[in-house]
Amino acid sequence: MATEIIAHDIDLSFAPVLDAGHQSLAIGSRAFGEDLDTVIKHSSAYINGMKQAGMATTGKHFPGHGGIVADSHKETPVDERQDIFERDMAIFKAQIDAGLLDAMMPAHIIYPHYDSQPASGSEYWLKKVLRDQLNFQGLVFSDDLNMEGASFMGGAAERAQQSLNAGCDMVLMCNNRKGAVEILDNLEVTQVFNAKLLAKKKSFSLDELRSSSEWKQATDALARMELS
Repeated sequence: MATEIIAHDIDLSFAPVLDAGHQSLAIGSRAFGEDLDTVIKHSSAYINGMKQAGMATTGKHFPGHGGIVADSHKETPVDERQDIFERDMAIFKAQIDAGLLDAMMPAHIIYPHYDSQPASGSEYWLKKVLRDQLNFQGLVFSDDLNMEGASFMGGAAERAQQSLNAGCDMVLMCNNRKGAVEILDNLEVTQVFNAKLLAKKKSFSLDELRSSSEWKQATDALARMELS
């Protein structure tokens, strides 16, 4: 995936999904597995592949979206669990401790046992937990603020401002030109000095990619999987 994207001169992907469990309507088959060990094992391999290709990595959806069925694209989910630190968030902690994540994307989910705001707009989750407790040094992107899960924070400009105040370095407003213009018209431009951390580390053409031994090994492996 990473090599194909870089070969088309796109140097950033919002991957991988680090959520555990397939029951979430927002995550589904994007999850690497149901249990923590499986997700950590397979996401580590995926991340290492991305890094081998020269692409930065974005872990999502912090601190964990897989434990609830509700879809944050359509509503603001509420996760009532009190063991999120020992379960879902342990995956993110493991990848941060291993130094494998360049960026993070929080979830549009409220965890009422810890804070009344969605993680994407919560200083508790982004500053106290992610920055202070987990010592994450990379960039933080909001999830798409056009999602219904972000509506808890207000209109487009309010969603963006709350996310930035909470600790996001950059915000996303996707497939909504009016919302994007509202954000640009109402928020001050700020410099994100560590954005260079996300720049691609390698450059190659699509022809060079397809002639490489790594490409051949990967496509052969995929072909074997399809036949099995």
